[in-house]
Amino acid sequence: MPRRGFGQIRKRPSKRYSASYTGLDGQRHFAPTTFQTKLDAEAWLMTRRAELLGGEWKPPSSPVSFEVYAEKWLSSRDLKPRTERLYRGGRSVTV
Repeated sequence: MPRRGFGQIRKRPSKRYSASYTGLDGQRHFAPTTFQTKLDAEAWLMTRRAELLGGEWKPPSSPVSFEVYAEKWLSSRDLKPRTERLYRGGRSVTV
């Protein structure tokens, strides 16, 4: 089997394909989804390669932790104090 020039494609047990590549930051980056065909995975990799060669590549953003997401969600809501305590894990709520 010939070696790929850029990136890596793997066939998953689900019969779908995953794709990844090494960015300018030296880290391996994975496609955000799997692909139904190998051709689709190759197209995604070629787009990433064109971005790298054209100087348009930016590292994908890191996933946000649940704690950060939850805090942002809670602070964006107009909650009553009792509801906010309950959502934050306060167990001393009586009815």
